[in-house]
Amino acid sequence: MSAPQGSGKTTICEELQHLLAEGGYQAVFASLDDFYLTYGDQQALAKANSQNKLLGVRGQAGTHDIELAHNTLQQLKSASSESSEIALVRYDKSSHSGRGDRAPESAWQQVKGKVDVVLFEGWMLGFRPLLDQAAQKAGEDMVAINNHLKKYPAAIDNFIDVWLVVKVTDPQFVYDWRLEAEHKSKAAGKPGMTDDQVADFVDRYMPGYIHYLPGLYSHGPTTKQPGKVLTIQIDKSRQLTQEQPEQYTHED
Repeated sequence: MSAPQGSGKTTICEELQHLLAEGGYQAVFASLDDFYLTYGDQQALAKANSQNKLLGVRGQAGTHDIELAHNTLQQLKSASSESSEIALVRYDKSSHSGRGDRAPESAWQQVKGKVDVVLFEGWMLGFRPLLDQAAQKAGEDMVAINNHLKKYPAAIDNFIDVWLVVKVTDPQFVYDWRLEAEHKSKAAGKPGMTDDQVADFVDRYMPGYIHYLPGLYSHGPTTKQPGKVLTIQIDKSRQLTQEQPEQYTHED
């Protein structure tokens, strides 16, 4: 599932997981967010790219451990026997005052037995890299992000058989949705970012939305197949809009 932050990815995946379990299927829920670099590696990345604010915090292409993501998805796809056992990495977004860090291995989910379905979601899954000339027009920061993004289709997107794309009428909704999530987290007693820090945090994601959502919405995700992409459109209240996108049912 490719959908912006706060749009309801986790809720949809949890509901699908429940429905599949009722049908006798083991569905494993994983998020691209769980494959962010460790806090230490993210700090090192930021230091090595001090002129690029987009690599200063987690979020954009280049801030994930795509080798770990690739290997984990391969393990999940190969888990075809009852003796299969996989440790599924988890990421703690509340760590380091909301800057996040990989959770200790003791907190990773232990997946045992045959895996029938993998529900995998991420805010930038299926994004199509820009042509080099277009990336250059977007600025030097985006050139680096775009170069990192070129590695994602082969490493991650190729595992995806069926896509659900959640289209938003305005990506600016993410500011309010992310703030809402942060307030809920802090209300639950977890450390988190201030409102200004949340705004700055989302600012780092916006170039990704601005430059890649048009391609996702007009051409579909990177590894789309006819009849295996469902696109739905929601408004700010996360309700389906009256007008819904055309579906991809044949080759372009």
